[in-house]
Parts: sequence; structure tokens; C-alpha cells
Amino acid sequence: MAVIFHTSDWHVGKSLARLSREEDHRAVLAEIVTQARQVKPDLIIHSGDVFDSFRPATADMRLALSTLNSLGRIAPTVVLAGNHDSPSLLEVFSLLMGEHAPVQFVPRAKHPDRGGILDFPSRDGSQRLRLAPMPFVHANRQVDWFDDPRRFMGKYAEQLQVMNQLLHQGLEAGYDPVRDVLLYAAHLHVSGAHLSGTERPLHVSDTYAAEAGSLPTVSYTALGHIHKPQQLPGRPACYVGSPMQLDFGEAGQEKSSIMVVAEPGRPADITRLPLNSARPLRVLHGTIEEITAAAPDVDRELVRVIVQTQDPIPDLADTIVGLLPNATLVEVVEDVASRRLQVLDPDALDPDEPEPTYEQLLTTYLEERATRDSDVPALQVQTLFAAMRHETEEGEDPPIDGLRNLLDAELPRPPSRVVRT
Repeated sequence: MAVIFHTSDWHVGKSLARLSREEDHRAVLAEIVTQARQVKPDLIIHSGDVFDSFRPATADMRLALSTLNSLGRIAPTVVLAGNHDSPSLLEVFSLLMGEHAPVQFVPRAKHPDRGGILDFPSRDGSQRLRLAPMPFVHANRQVDWFDDPRRFMGKYAEQLQVMNQLLHQGLEAGYDPVRDVLLYAAHLHVSGAHLSGTERPLHVSDTYAAEAGSLPTVSYTALGHIHKPQQLPGRPACYVGSPMQLDFGEAGQEKSSIMVVAEPGRPADITRLPLNSARPLRVLHGTIEEITAAAPDVDRELVRVIVQTQDPIPDLADTIVGLLPNATLVEVVEDVASRRLQVLDPDALDPDEPEPTYEQLLTTYLEERATRDSDVPALQVQTLFAAMRHETEEGEDPPIDGLRNLLDAELPRPPSRVVRT
């Protein structure tokens, strides 16, 4: 029996709007190390996206490498390059750590005959764990040594299928059905996986989708790239997901690590280990009365508030801060109905009507954009513009109620942390 600990998609260095997530990353990475110590695995797999960017800050590198070294002291640790990671940077880490370091980085996919299959003995020496790692492969990069280079002018899914077939053959070469546990790890988008919406859109498009049937047949497949935790239907293959809610698209998701118990030639037993140390994300959406009613249930959370209102509410940001004293307020959005005009039904328009007037163009603008940067209702802007367009007697103001007060008024300063639409 072999035990594998699976983690992925840390995205160290990730921020939320202008808020640093360092506090949450430190907490959840420490929790992951604690889980690994308790599990006592034979192998630890990180299936990609250690960092959130190709050029992580020094503090982010220090935090990630310190955590990986802590995991390496527990069990051999393999780290795949994800689409957010720099393969060149991971190669530098490999050189600095040395060839026999307990943490092994896999920056690029390798042919089975050139180090593409990694072997690890179990703690008691009775079994061998054979791992085929597949770091993220960009669709516009040619890995010609896997096969005939001309094959890589085809579809991305076909390229991956060729590579996975070769890795599967590498796993079977010298395979001992009595003692060998076969494993596959990859940072890729498998067709049919449920997205969180927070992944990089280009790299989870149909172009980057691989078919589940093209993956090697193994006891366990450790997947990274998709942030929503899930198991592929009918297969011992899991996206472990991100260890904490990275963006509001992941609000409400339960995060975890995965413990895998595997035996030769059999599908693994999979157990999720909940992660709870990072602050959860929450979206409050409704009228000010509804937000007020929900406020007592909000505690140690990162919160985005969307307030629906007919007219602007003075000092809204301060009001929301007072309602949520224990939360971290990320953003307040004021959705003001009076700043929008009702959009006409396109079917009601005459296709032969003449070119629109300036007033009609302004109306269309107000329908689509609203008066975002002003406290003036959209209807008043429309009325003022129409009046200014018409000729008036010399020295006479256009006949608009309150126009003189409007023109002489001091421009107000918008409240901080409030976005109005």
C-alpha cells in the first residue's frame, strides 16, 4: 500500500483587487504542511501553478520554496510547472537545490527515455511508485522530440494524446504488477471539467481541452489547472483545486488537499482533507435593507458588496464598513437605477428611420453606460442636453427646474471604495 499526498494551484502572489492575499497564503500553506505530516505519505505531488505570475516577488518565492522544502522533509516532492509558472525559473530552482534534492521540479515534459518517468520507493521499500509527470504544454510550442515534428502542426488535443501514449508506454516498460503503483500527474484542462471561472480563460478554452480517454490508465491521476475540486467521472482522477478561494468566482467552494491510498493494478482510494485556515470570500447583493439584514452573519470574511438602490446613498462606504466590522471589505458597488434609462426594444424600431440625432445618440449612451461618475440622474442629464441644444433668448437660461443651482453647485467628492453603476 502506497500513500500519496496531492496539492496544487497555490498561486502564491495572488491579490484580490488591491488586497494582498499573503496572510491567507501563509495560513493555508502551513495547514498543508501539517496535513502532510499527519498523512506520512510516500510521495507528495504538486500539480502546477505554484506562483500566480512568471515573475514572482522575492517574498513570494521565499514563502513557496520554504513550504516546498518543508514538504520535502516529509516525503519526496514533485512539482510540475503550471501555465502561471515560469519553466525557466523552476529550472533555476532545480539547479540551486541539486540533483538529489527531496524536491524535484518538472519544468518541461520529457520523453520516457530521457527522464520522463520518475521512480520512488515506498517508505517500507515494498513497493515502487512510478510517476509520469506532464507539466503544462503551450499550444504554440513544439515538443518535437516526442514524435514526428509534423504531428505537432495538428490539434493540441492530438499532440497531447501522442505525448500521453508515449508516457503510458514508459510507465509499462519494466512494469512489475506485484509491486509497482502507476501514477500520472498533469497540469491541463480535461474536456468536461467544471470551471470556477477564475482560471486564465485562454488556457481553459476548447483549444486546450484534452479528452479524458487520452490520459494514461493508472491507479491515480493527479490533476492541476482547474480550481474547482472535482473527480473525473468513472476514473481515479482528481482536480484537487486551489487550496483557498482565490477570487469571488470561487466563493462558497470547499477547499482541500487529497490523500490517496493506492495498490498495484487497482484504482486508488481517494480522501479529501478539508482546508479551513484561509479567510473565505463572500458576495452580498441586494438592497441596503437586505444587506443590513445579512450583516450579522458575516464575520471573518473577504466581502464584495453590491447595493441596489434607486438613488445614490450618501456615505455608503462608511455605512457598509459599520455594518461589517469584522469583515475585510474588498469592494462596494452601488447599482443606482436612476442612472440608467430604459432600453428600447430593438424590434420596435423602424429600420428605415433617419440617422439618429445628437439627443438620440446621448440617449443610447445613457442606456448603455449610465452616469457613472456623477450623482446627477440620467434623466436630468438628458433633459439638460436637449434644452442646451435648442436656441433660447439672449441671456436667458434654458427652462430647466433647478438649473442655476446645478450650475453653481460645488462638485462633490465621491466616497472612497465605492463603485457606482
